[in-house]
Amino acid sequence: MSRIAIFGSQGQLGHDVAAALGAGVERLDRPEVDVCDEGMVAAKIHAARPDVIINCAAMTDVDLCEAEPGRAYRVNAAGALHIARTAAEVNAYLIHISTDYVFGADASRQTPYVESDPTGPVNAYGQSKCGGERFVQSLCPRHCVIRTAGLYGAAGPRGKNGNFVDRVLARAMAGESLHVVNDQRTSPTSTRALATLFPALLERQPIGIVHLASSDVASWYDVATAILELRSIEASVAPIASTDYPGRAPRPEYSALGSERLAGIGLPSLPPWRAMLKEYLIATRSRQST
Repeated sequence: MSRIAIFGSQGQLGHDVAAALGAGVERLDRPEVDVCDEGMVAAKIHAARPDVIINCAAMTDVDLCEAEPGRAYRVNAAGALHIARTAAEVNAYLIHISTDYVFGADASRQTPYVESDPTGPVNAYGQSKCGGERFVQSLCPRHCVIRTAGLYGAAGPRGKNGNFVDRVLARAMAGESLHVVNDQRTSPTSTRALATLFPALLERQPIGIVHLASSDVASWYDVATAILELRSIEASVAPIASTDYPGRAPRPEYSALGSERLAGIGLPSLPPWRAMLKEYLIATRSRQST
């Protein structure tokens, strides 16, 4: 049985990946290990001697990354460097999680980005994640960069009050009016659904970049209206332009992901975003009732 170490194991995706891989996974996260500390990372990896390393650690607050680009680089780029360098030293297979936000500079784009498309980030978060990808590709021969998009999961993103789905539900059930961006399209993806593919990923161990996200495209307004419909909640929700959203960082107008590699690897596509959302909402209701 493979020895597996997960960095960022308490985060939104890391939590579900650890659950999908079962017992025996080495769960690494702050404060016990900080990916910005190269010596600490190296010590943990050399002590565990894992066959597989999964790097889910990241600074994902896009507006905070824009305000603190140096910190974003230290976590998302230098942190990936530290893990990749030591993974190569112990000959571990490294899965590194990246993002659709490495794209976005092509303002005319209307079709999903595939693995061979050139990157072009429009904000500090995307730039720092691009840097992390390059370090992984150059330093660790046995690597897979997984790009995904629009993640939401039960653990929730750090530094925010729940994920997008939970925030919409909470505000709607409190009787608040919702104003949601309708001019940014991506591939909203459930972390739980994504995590179910990790056992197959570890079995096949593809090398290079692989896109894993919902198999269709939506705006966050589309997602918000679907949440209310699927939960039968009467609430006011209005579409707004991204220019009316009070965020510091620019966002891609289009960053949906497709894949030209999944068939060759033997991995299934993830379900459409609405199917994943429905499953998440059913699971959320079950958790709330127990």
